[in-house]
Amino acid sequence: MIRGNLGEVAAREGDLAGAAALYRETREIAERTGARDELAETERRLAELDLLQLDPAGADARAAVGLKLAVESNNLVEQGNLWRVRALAARARRDGAAAADAVQKARELLQGASALLELARTDCVACALALDRSDPMQAAVALHRARAAFEKLGAAPDSREVERLQKDVEALERKSLSQVDALTQAAQRLAVRNGPAALLEDVLEEALFLTGAERGFILLTEEGSAPRVAAVRGADASATLRISRTVAERVLRSGEVLAVADIVGREELSTRRSILDLGLRSVLCAPIRFGGRQLGILYVDSRRVGSLLSERDLGLLNAFAALAGSALENARLIDELRRKNELLAQLAHEAGAVKLAVARVDLAQVAGIALAALESPAKAKSIEVALAVDDGLPPVLGDFDRLVQVVTKLVGNAIHCSANGARVSVRLTRGHPLFAGSPGPRVEVEGSPLAVEPETPPGPSVQIAVADHGGEFRVESKPAERTIFTVLLPEAP
Repeated sequence: MIRGNLGEVAAREGDLAGAAALYRETREIAERTGARDELAETERRLAELDLLQLDPAGADARAAVGLKLAVESNNLVEQGNLWRVRALAARARRDGAAAADAVQKARELLQGASALLELARTDCVACALALDRSDPMQAAVALHRARAAFEKLGAAPDSREVERLQKDVEALERKSLSQVDALTQAAQRLAVRNGPAALLEDVLEEALFLTGAERGFILLTEEGSAPRVAAVRGADASATLRISRTVAERVLRSGEVLAVADIVGREELSTRRSILDLGLRSVLCAPIRFGGRQLGILYVDSRRVGSLLSERDLGLLNAFAALAGSALENARLIDELRRKNELLAQLAHEAGAVKLAVARVDLAQVAGIALAALESPAKAKSIEVALAVDDGLPPVLGDFDRLVQVVTKLVGNAIHCSANGARVSVRLTRGHPLFAGSPGPRVEVEGSPLAVEPETPPGPSVQIAVADHGGEFRVESKPAERTIFTVLLPEAP
């Protein structure tokens, strides 16, 4: 007994080899004397040592041997302790279901034996399992029980473990509260995106950020055609679809959300080839819907052993997928309307039906109105929009409203295509020597650095409007670095 206690002290101080030697001596003495309770306790201590040496399989096997001895001697306390060890071994193997079951058995045995200290230690394990599930409420309840018992018994070493767990619980509570803010901010960022294609990439990027997953894809279902992969992160489209077919097809078929927090513990999924091929640990998948129609699915997964996705992450992903559905439908409608307007503008231009309200126009006022309208999307991406106006810039002859549309389109395109935290410069200057015969004022819009390549030219409506004013439109682009749009306009007489 004394040697076993000395072994616990050695293990606590980090001398695992010394602890193992003392435990083996204790076991030899117990075997000679036929002390079954001592044998069961020593097997439990050796199993705990296996856990410290990162051998959960060995710990579980040894705890099973000790449990048999404890049952034969009707030692309820040691039975409970050994089930606690098996719970820790199952947790180390990422088998959450087995760990929860073992904790339940341990608590029932220890409550029956009125073993308050051992029960409190089991509550610490229950707290850790709740943290793994991202369940701050259950974690706090279990930790409260453990803390009360340790304070009552004056168990200082165990109280230190409580303090460590308390920090983890508080961190999870902060994360849970911050998820609402994160979802709100993600929705705000999506609201300023332009175009369905770019929006799909942004939706997937936001989903990975919100859940902490490694990879993902968006699968869109379009009437009359097979589902297609519309956006991918972390793998090429064909590989992602192949490895995720089991989960993707289930969500496509049912239209219901699906979370597999630990694939290793789900027999019906862990043997599927599409999952085994990649060694997936956890998967989240939610349908993207709008107005009762299923537009597709949003899928993310993780292979990291220490960072399993949880049911709570699925709730966040499902809420975000609903927002994404609305954003995608709005982007589609806006894109469709833009194309129709540009087509009508082109047809009107060709038919000579466009009538300009020609007057002397101050370009500085035009730019000021355009930039004010774009303040929100620029702020959402932390982009600085700088306006510089040459002294004595002469007015131009044109339609004020049409010129506001031109500048808004050019600057909006630059904001959309520039990276977060970039700078967009708007310069109003006199004509440039490069444009011979065009000494009038010019509008120059530059975005740098770029996140995506801008549309060049940014739609026919801009070119048509500039042509209607007798001006020139030029583009200077360095891929992945910067793009400069320049509009030269005739000076007013």
